[in-house]
Formats: sequence, structure tokens, C-alpha cells
Amino acid sequence: MLRTIVRRSRTSQDPSIFAKGEATTTWFHVEIGFVTETLKDTAKRLELTRIALGFESQVDFCKEIRVQKNVYNPFEKGKRRISLGIAMKIRRRFGISLDWIYCGDPASLPVHVYRKLTSIAA
Repeated sequence: MLRTIVRRSRTSQDPSIFAKGEATTTWFHVEIGFVTETLKDTAKRLELTRIALGFESQVDFCKEIRVQKNVYNPFEKGKRRISLGIAMKIRRRFGISLDWIYCGDPASLPVHVYRKLTSIAA
């Protein structure tokens, strides 16, 4: 669902009559998609991605990205949104895009991971 956001700025030639005569001009106009992702959606993606990368346990995966399991576990369990720092570690180590992690966009996933994910989901 796209919504339009319009930001307006107020201007006046004479500050003494600002309240009486003000002009409103359009400052910018953008359309953005509002994120409807839930923590559970992101958590499921993290779990499936870990499995597609060949890690059955969180412990081995966490060792690979150099993060303590107690830090990573709440992300995969849907208790907290994954931090940018941890997401960047996954991106650097495995090439998993932030678009996939946060939004579920598989367009930039490595081919081998995408194939594994589609076979897991089938």
C-alpha cells in the first residue's frame, strides 16, 4: 500500500502579519511503501536463511558471524528486530542483502541461497 506524503513549508513576506497572511508552498512530494513486515516475518526469514546457508544450529552460525548466540537468538525468535550491525555482519560474510533481511526482497540474494530457500519453502 502506497501513501503520499506531502511536506509543506510556510512563508510570509512580513513577519508582523505571519498569522494573518501566510502562503503555503509544496516543499517535496514522495511516495513510499509502508513497511508491513512483522518481527515474525523477519525471524522466519533469518531462520530459513541460516538453514539455506548450511547451519542447522544457531551456535555454528553465530560463530561464523562472530556474534554471541544470546545476542542473535532474539532476532531469530521474533522477540527483537535485528540490529543493523548484525545484519551487516551477515551481509559481509555471506552476501545476504539487507533488502532480503529487512524487507524480504530476494532479488539480490546469491543464487545458491535463493535455490536452497525455494527448495526449503516447497
